[in-house]
Amino acid sequence: MTDETQNKKSFSAFRTILGSFNLFIDNFTQFLIIGSVFSVIMMILNFVSGQSFFCLNENLKDYAICKINVFVYIVAMLLLWFIICMYMRIWSRTAILKRSNFSFKMLKPIIDDLKIYGVIFAFLLSIFVALGAGFLLFIRVPNPDWKIEIMYFSVVSVGFFVPFFATPILSYIGFVAEGKKLPSIKELWQNVKGNITLLFISFFSVGVFSFLAANIPLRYFMQMGYSENIFIVVIAEFFYNIIIMFLATIFMNYCYSQKKFLFERE
Repeated sequence: MTDETQNKKSFSAFRTILGSFNLFIDNFTQFLIIGSVFSVIMMILNFVSGQSFFCLNENLKDYAICKINVFVYIVAMLLLWFIICMYMRIWSRTAILKRSNFSFKMLKPIIDDLKIYGVIFAFLLSIFVALGAGFLLFIRVPNPDWKIEIMYFSVVSVGFFVPFFATPILSYIGFVAEGKKLPSIKELWQNVKGNITLLFISFFSVGVFSFLAANIPLRYFMQMGYSENIFIVVIAEFFYNIIIMFLATIFMNYCYSQKKFLFERE
């Protein structure tokens, strides 16, 4: 590999990271509009499923539904993730692709939302595999036979690399955003070869930067949720959800930038 090629690929990876945040900054007004709508939707879902900020405060619990069973909680979480996928689809087509301005007609669920849901689920599954590998190594009882010990450690440790190789599938979300047919795994891998490390580094970097930016506001608005003032609690939950939408926005931007990096670079 020549130095020129290496620099080109490194610069492309840098653009993937930078593009995730530039798209947010360039479309900040759109974010406020769409993010506010979805923040309210999430507040309604949280309220009816017993997870609103009112339930944080003993003095305000009487104003909300706070006693729920496990089934309701699981269904609410699945719906919440689906709502976030809807937001990602709408954000990509209004802000990134600029196909149309936001309208409430876009809130109608479509099959593309389920496609985004599926890709995210697959990637989260890869993370759970890595976490499971770490758990198995943590609870293991050392075997006196060093051959068995090495074999066990080697096999289980493979799980740590699953998210590393699963990162490229996030580009599928970029294809869904554009309404295009998803490439095969073989075609995806042909475009990934030589770039898998840069892709993982770019994803990790975007994740760290976005969560660092969101951490303080999330903690601040969560703390506001313990206020005894109903108005303050409502405002706190609204802006808390806005920050969640910010994270979803950066994630969507990254997926689209990754898709461009893999399939549209010269």
